This record gives sequence, structure tokens and C-alpha cells, in this order.
Amino acid sequence: MRNIKIKKNKRVKIKREVKEFVLKFQENVKRQLTLLKKMDVNINEVFPKIFCNKEMSFEAIYSIDKEHILIRMISSDKFEYKFNLVNGDVIDYFDESGTWSRGPVAFKIQDCFGVNLKNINIIGGKPFSLDGEIFITLDGMEFSLPNDKRITLEYASIMSYKIFLEKLRNIDIFVDNIIFTYFDYFKTYNEKLNLSEDTKIEEYKNQLKIVGDKFLKLIHDTNTKELEIDSFIEKNPIILEKGLDIITPIHQVVLTDIFEEYGQDLKPDVIGFNKYTNGWSIIDYKRAKRSLIKNNGKVRCAFKSEVNDLEAQLRDYREYFNDSTKRKEFYNKYKVDVEYPDTIGIIGLIDEIEEKQFNRLILDKPKWFNVRTYNYLEKKFKDYIQDSISLS
Repeated sequence: MRNIKIKKNKRVKIKREVKEFVLKFQENVKRQLTLLKKMDVNINEVFPKIFCNKEMSFEAIYSIDKEHILIRMISSDKFEYKFNLVNGDVIDYFDESGTWSRGPVAFKIQDCFGVNLKNINIIGGKPFSLDGEIFITLDGMEFSLPNDKRITLEYASIMSYKIFLEKLRNIDIFVDNIIFTYFDYFKTYNEKLNLSEDTKIEEYKNQLKIVGDKFLKLIHDTNTKELEIDSFIEKNPIILEKGLDIITPIHQVVLTDIFEEYGQDLKPDVIGFNKYTNGWSIIDYKRAKRSLIKNNGKVRCAFKSEVNDLEAQLRDYREYFNDSTKRKEFYNKYKVDVEYPDTIGIIGLIDEIEEKQFNRLILDKPKWFNVRTYNYLEKKFKDYIQDSISLS
């Protein structure tokens, strides 16, 4: 095999990116597990042992010619980070004799996303060969080297450089989807997700797919009513959790008009706790059968009235909690103390052409008013399903 060299500036860049990835990965794992412990979750019952350690060490291997990256987690008492280069498959790094590069391969993987190699023990040859755009997870994989030594990959990921950059840009979501796959499975079956036993994980994955398909059909049907959407999400709270980071949602709440200033009680669709902002969010769903943007593609484009009406409605909901008497009324009814909530309006569907203008227009909105489309919820939930499948 011809050894391909890598330019110093590229090597330094990739090494820096991978270190950023592992630091953020560990930081996000710690943050999520700390949050769950505050919710009285016994993390040792839910997650692999390596996630529950105070520290993790990481070893990264970059294939110069194939542009693949292996990131290996190692149980450790302190953080360490090693970065190595190799020609050929990333797995060839472990074979100092070079025998694997010339010998047979147990199996080949090409252009494949979402493969999990779990609790596999390979003896007498190179475990695998990888080509193209890939993302695979190695969980408890053990293999023998030509010198009779053995290597165990307790937990590792191998991905093409393109996919690595995508995961790095969305590292918070990537880690959340891994962590909450284990947690959601535990909530469903009251037992730890065991990747060596596929009896229930297949059932769990199928349930996720069914929910995703039904949600997709619901939001793309222009005849769907807002109450139907809320009812479906209430029955499947995982959509709010993965799409908006909302936990403990309260649906169809009533904000009593105790001073008779609104002419009626206010009725937001959902009030829920945001696990990232550590505060409460008021959520309301709206349907928009037409485009959300007028004069789209032109210099003076603007949101249509549906978005502005939603903002005004959510402003009333938010300002309700400015008054201590109203907050007390709400607390007496729902037993939660809501103060200075932000708001999230879910409205409409946009296409790729509208997305750029949409993102520009929302910058002009107040910070407390977050506008999300159903495309956004759909994508976030699909990403969670995909990462769950990749994990298992």
C-alpha cells in the first residue's frame, strides 16, 4: 500500500477538531447525567459503565487516504487525549506488523450509516475494511492481533470526515440522542438497554419509527387541526423532548382571567420545562396552509400575519406571569412556579428556498419569542431515530 502523507496544517486542523469533539462529547455527557441525577435517576442502572465514570480518556485515529476517523472511549480516572495517523483502515493502526493490510478481512462495509458492531469477538484476521461515507458504532468489540495480543474497544465510533464535521457542528444533539436512547429505553422497559440482546431494542426502534411516520403524516395534512396535533404530542411526549428539549409538559392549561382584563381565560397549548434553559416555556401550535413569508426572495420580504398574530398571542401568555397574583393562581392549580417564561410558536412548513429568508426574519424577533416550523420538529425527531438506530 502506498503511504500518503498529510500536510502539517491539515493534520493540525483535524487534530484540533477531534479534540474539540471529544471535549464537548464528555462535557455534554456529564451535563446530561448530572441533570438526570437531580431527577433522582440512578444512572448506573441506565447507562453503560464507561458513561458513568468521572472522567473518560479518548484515543483518535485518522486514516489519511480513506479520510475516516475512529474515536475510542477508554475508562480512566483522568482525561487523556491521543491522536494518531494511519494509512489504510483506521483499524490497521493496532496492527504494528502490517499483516492486516495484506491479509483477508472478516467483512467489508461501504457507504453505510447506522451500523452497530456489538459484543463481537474476532479471531485470526482483520476485523473489517471500510470505504466511502460511513458511521458505525463499536460496542464491546474484541479482536486478536497478529502478535497474539488482544484489543477491546469498550465503546467507539468510526465515521467519515464529512459525517464527523456534521456531528461536531451538532454535538449537543448527537450526545443527547445517545444518552436519551438509553434513558428512554429504560423508561419504557424498566431495564438497562443491553445491546447484546436484540429482543426488545428492535421493538423499541419500531415504536419510534411508527411515531415518526404518524407525526409526519399528521403535519403534512393541511386538514389537521391544532387540537389533533396537541393530542398526538401529548400521547407521544418524546416529540417535545427531542424536538424542543421540553420535559414535564402540561397540556391545555388554563390561565384564569382573574382581573377580567382579557375577556376570557387564556389557553396555551403547552407549558413545559426546558432542560437547557432551566426555565419554563410556553408553547402554542398553529397551522399555516400557505407560505409564512410574503415577498419571498425579494429584498422587502416579511412574515405574514399568521406569525405576527402568534407572537401577539404568546406575548399575552408570557406577560400573564409578570403579575405575582396570577403566578400564585397558576401555582395553586398546577403546582409549578412559572416566572419569566420564554415562548415557542410552532407554525407551518417551509421549503428549502424559504428557509434562508425565514432564518433571517426570525433574527428581528424578540429573544423570548422562538419560532419553529413543523419541519424543524420533524428533522429533530428523525435525527433522534437515526442516532438510536446507529447506536443499536
